[in-house]
Amino acid sequence: MQLLNLHNIEENNHIKRLGIYIDNNLNWAPHIQHINNKISQNLGFLFRLRHFLTSNTLKQIYYSLIYFSLHDGIISWGNTYPGRLTKVQIKQSKRIRCIFF
Repeated sequence: MQLLNLHNIEENNHIKRLGIYIDNNLNWAPHIQHINNKISQNLGFLFRLRHFLTSNTLKQIYYSLIYFSLHDGIISWGNTYPGRLTKVQIKQSKRIRCIFF
């Protein structure tokens, strides 16, 4: 008879699967915070480049850096409380101001 090899299992507040952070309460707070941080970093990059590039080029950079991370899994985390999404919406409006001055 073979003995089972038992391991201790740690409890985590959230895990990352396929690029999406899933927390134990399914309120998507860690994933929204991750998206917000990613948008903030890339917005700084766009604000530095806007004086040197055209608006079409800035839009292409936006789609390559920000858009896909924003829309990855949006069906899941986009249905969370509207209060959690306000920071992401504010960053999106800053993006529009950045590209079109």
